[in-house]
Amino acid sequence: MAAIVYQTNKKTGITYAYESISHWDKDKQQSRAKRTCIGRVDPETLKIVSTRKRTSPAAEAERKRGPVPITRTARCFYGATHLFDRIGEVTGVTEDLKACFPESYRQILSIAYYLILEDKNPLSRFPHWAALHRHPYGDSISSQRSSEIFASITEEARQRFFLRQGKRRVDREYLAYDSTSISSYSKCLKQVRYGKNKDHERLAQINLTLLFGQQSRLPFYYRKLAGNIPDVKTLRRLLADMNALGYEKIKVVLDRGFFSAANINDLYRHHMKFLIAAKLSLKLVKTHLDTVRDRMRTWTHYHQAYQLYTSTLLVAWNYVQNRPYKGDAITADRRMYLHLYYSPDRALEDEKAFNSRMAQWQEELESGWRHPDHERYYAAYFDVNHTPVRGTKIVAKDDALEAAKRNYGYFALVSNEIKDAVAALEIYRNKDLVEKAFDNLKERLNLRRVAVSSEQSLDGKLFVQFIALIFLSYITKKMQENNLFKDHTLQAVLDELDIIECFEVPGRRLQVGETTKRQMHFYTKLGVTPPSSLQ
Repeated sequence: MAAIVYQTNKKTGITYAYESISHWDKDKQQSRAKRTCIGRVDPETLKIVSTRKRTSPAAEAERKRGPVPITRTARCFYGATHLFDRIGEVTGVTEDLKACFPESYRQILSIAYYLILEDKNPLSRFPHWAALHRHPYGDSISSQRSSEIFASITEEARQRFFLRQGKRRVDREYLAYDSTSISSYSKCLKQVRYGKNKDHERLAQINLTLLFGQQSRLPFYYRKLAGNIPDVKTLRRLLADMNALGYEKIKVVLDRGFFSAANINDLYRHHMKFLIAAKLSLKLVKTHLDTVRDRMRTWTHYHQAYQLYTSTLLVAWNYVQNRPYKGDAITADRRMYLHLYYSPDRALEDEKAFNSRMAQWQEELESGWRHPDHERYYAAYFDVNHTPVRGTKIVAKDDALEAAKRNYGYFALVSNEIKDAVAALEIYRNKDLVEKAFDNLKERLNLRRVAVSSEQSLDGKLFVQFIALIFLSYITKKMQENNLFKDHTLQAVLDELDIIECFEVPGRRLQVGETTKRQMHFYTKLGVTPPSSLQ
């Protein structure tokens, strides 16, 4: 039996109405009542006003776990998006996006799926793609709406996503760190500046840095910065960001563009393990290389697998930590492993490259079209004499050429953790996966040019492209592990899976179309369970 019971809160003075349902308690052998609050009593009208928040069906569907409910009768493509759904589960991307972007994670995923499958098409084509594919959001997203989604992606939410993703793998592997430039014609974006363009384009640019896990082969973190900031200045900010995210001890792999005394001191100060390429002209490298140059090119130092010679030296780094608040500096020796290498194949390549540059520099001097950036090379390798009778006479400096020739084929790595030269080389060579990731961003994910009109839209779009890069990187990793690239391209695999259809009927389970043995093979090699006929 149900009845309405009123009760006044003595502290607030608000009267609430409860639905009271009586029932017989067999255990206690007595009548009991179960009360449920149905609202508060309006003091003027004495009517019961509901206190329960009402949500729209769309919002309720967004709140609930599980797939988007079927609301239409349609036949659409499902094979590739099924692959992405499973990858999102394995990598934790879907779970982390939902935790950080509860209102828009489905839209973010759908746009990321679109960027992967429709790499050459603009976002204005999304409604057409959405009508033909089953995807997380399950509805169309207009160009204006996608811009709003990008603008809604806040810095705070992005950092929480990086933190959650990092906890899944950052403590277990070296992180390759590198940067690239993204050209832009925009006059509205503050960070678009002229700098060293890595695509050799004469355009203003923004720079993008990326951290990439070498074992997981998945991107972990990125940062956008002004186009006129050189690589060597970005490392200190990376260390600050990692510290802010709570990662006090990470391992990084860096190319020689990041090498500076200040950066090495900062890495030691933050207790981070590192592996970094070093120029042969550095005093630290040059001094020790001269002591082992001839001795290391013997059979006992040769490694057949890599066809090169190696030598490892334990050296001391002159650590300096300035303390402005005390007006002094801490100095000490820090242990460092210097790995030296000589490759006969690289020596031939170095000689050819150097001769090509010499020919270019000499031609510039003879023609009178001197390049400002090459002045130091003119001075280092040529004697240029001018006489009224013979004109300009250009002679190469033999001593300088011999000095350069001595270093053909040699290169160096330094680390504060890795003791073995071959192990260091293997880890460093895996750094090229960052370059491949940048290629994916620019070519497959349409980031060759910045085509947005506001800072917020750019930040949000970069984040969605970063999410798409995680999916692409996972697929690339699985294809490499299972030797699929020998006979197939990534695009061919996605195209093969994308033609699998599904049939949606409201109130019925999702029906998946026929799957061929070839498609089943791809799913298995990619570590994903193929879709069943009924889901």
